[in-house]
Amino acid sequence: MFYREESVDRGEGEEVPRLRSSHIEALHRALFRRVAVLQKEHPGARVEQEVQDSEPRAVLWIVAADGTILAKEFLETSFSADIPDRDGEYIDAARRYDRLAVHYPGLIMSQEYVINRISDLWVKIRDREVQRRVTIQGFLYGDDGSTILTM
Repeated sequence: MFYREESVDRGEGEEVPRLRSSHIEALHRALFRRVAVLQKEHPGARVEQEVQDSEPRAVLWIVAADGTILAKEFLETSFSADIPDRDGEYIDAARRYDRLAVHYPGLIMSQEYVINRISDLWVKIRDREVQRRVTIQGFLYGDDGSTILTM
């Protein structure tokens, strides 16, 4: 399913897409489902979240009862997924927590995109020691929030 986007001038001479509420709703549906899964996978831990509706994207931290951060996950959309500066943030999370999970609500994203993106992140880590211990996962969700692809 495709959604129309509009443009808005930021006043800096640059036009940027204005997000339809459907993109934000898809992100929130995926976020709601993922938080529920993480709470089941990590009993006793809490899931902290930072939602950035302006992009839209969300960052999740799984935090143990003692305050230790166990993992950091990212929920991206077609608007936030291809920002080159994000790779550093992903790779840093993989190095720190030995695990990286990137989630994509299925708005315009394809299974091939997710597979290629996760493979590309693996290659960009470059450090063989980190590659040996890290787990990188990619998730693609349908419009209804159901999981289409897990890799």
